[in-house]
Amino acid sequence: MNEDAAFESTDRWADVARVGDVWEGELGPATVWGFAIFLVNVGGAIRAYEDRCPHQRNPLSDGTLEDSRIVCRYHNWCFDLGSGKGINPEDAELVRIPVRIREQMIQVERPPWA
Repeated sequence: MNEDAAFESTDRWADVARVGDVWEGELGPATVWGFAIFLVNVGGAIRAYEDRCPHQRNPLSDGTLEDSRIVCRYHNWCFDLGSGKGINPEDAELVRIPVRIREQMIQVERPPWA
């Protein structure tokens, strides 16, 4: 995965990795438009989320993957990676970044705050 966003970028979408670089059950951090995200392959579906736990903004990419969940290493908050919904606590939610695949490249959509 490219953390420098040296792939193609437009005003709205940016290449962040090749599809073959994000294996199922693996998580990879990236930086695009100056903000941190992480990519994860959940059951063959690529997801992207802001790389910050909603609790105290620590990087979730430092956490532990457990099947289709991620556990924040700092305070053990847990999230479902298919939906971004909190498991512990249930009222928390990750910021999901839209993803599309174009010519075997994973692209993420620029969020409004970037």
